[in-house]
Amino acid sequence: MTHTYDLTTAIGQVRRILGKLETVSTTALFTDEEITQELTEQGDVVKLAAANLLDIKASYISEKKKSTTIGKYSINGPAMAADLRKHAEMLRQEVENGTSGTAFDVATLDEECEY
Repeated sequence: MTHTYDLTTAIGQVRRILGKLETVSTTALFTDEEITQELTEQGDVVKLAAANLLDIKASYISEKKKSTTIGKYSINGPAMAADLRKHAEMLRQEVENGTSGTAFDVATLDEECEY
């Protein structure tokens, strides 16, 4: 069960979309093998594979994580799951519409500007 993060590969690109779910800990949410399987099932379309994996995570959160408050901190499992499903649907819409959904598509770099 491997866990790699190389943005030049489809696996790394899926992990980037999954964001902090995948990159913070040394234990990956999904193994490379699971991501590869999802990529295969989705015709190697990175965003569709990531969308399905987000749905899997959302289902897990819905089943296991309820709303909890500990001191001044609270976790709202159902809201987290809803947000993951919303992100998954956005990715599917981007694929369907042929758009990337990033602001970088229209951004330009002003090379004379001092940042």
